[in-house]
Amino acid sequence: MSGESRPRARARRAVEDALGEDEDLDRLKELAAAALPSSPAPARPLTAVPAAPPHGAVPAAPPHGALPAGPAAPLQAPAAPPPSAPPPVPAVQQWAPAQEPAGERGPDEDVLPDGAVADFIRQATIQLDFSVAGRFRAYQSNEDRRHGNRPRNHEVVFAALNALDGRYAEVVEARRPQAPEGLRFGRPVPGRQAAGSQLRSQVNFRPTVAEKKEIIRLARAAGADSVSAFLNAVLDEFLPPAPRKRT
Repeated sequence: MSGESRPRARARRAVEDALGEDEDLDRLKELAAAALPSSPAPARPLTAVPAAPPHGAVPAAPPHGALPAGPAAPLQAPAAPPPSAPPPVPAVQQWAPAQEPAGERGPDEDVLPDGAVADFIRQATIQLDFSVAGRFRAYQSNEDRRHGNRPRNHEVVFAALNALDGRYAEVVEARRPQAPEGLRFGRPVPGRQAAGSQLRSQVNFRPTVAEKKEIIRLARAAGADSVSAFLNAVLDEFLPPAPRKRT
């Protein structure tokens, strides 16, 4: 009797003994046994399954302050502060060059400092008439043949200045273009003289700062238009005349 309890079986047997064998009763018992299930198995508890939201529906947000369901979100490290800007670079101060007083410089004049730099060598350039420049080079060649030592350019210039000391104004004035004697007009001026008469040749020499400053002062005192005009007049007076060409 696997599916029937003992008390119930004893009661059934007692009823059978009292009634005896009855086919109808046996048939009724069989029908009852078929209709009644055996001892039911213990029912399992049902777990409620939440219904899925309709397609396209957005789930409701949790109340303010409530933690959302599901796995906890991973903790994130706090964001690093942005790098600080580098300190500004101080601007380099630009010094404007000192302005020279108006009227201090002549046409051939440099800004010449005084003091310890007086003996510094400076490059100087003068423009000589073509004929004077030719006599200048001829003088150097003659001195080289006579003494075995070719004088340098600054030595020729200084020799002329020393030889004509005290006569600068005279030689400058004598070289100014003059009108022919007895005529008021006709004085030769640059720009209307014959072609080739105003050819110039460049000569360089190397005086010290103090020497160049003194030459500029002498040129002004003599009334020359420029340092080139002053030295052109002095050298023209000092240098030997060019040799006459043989015919």
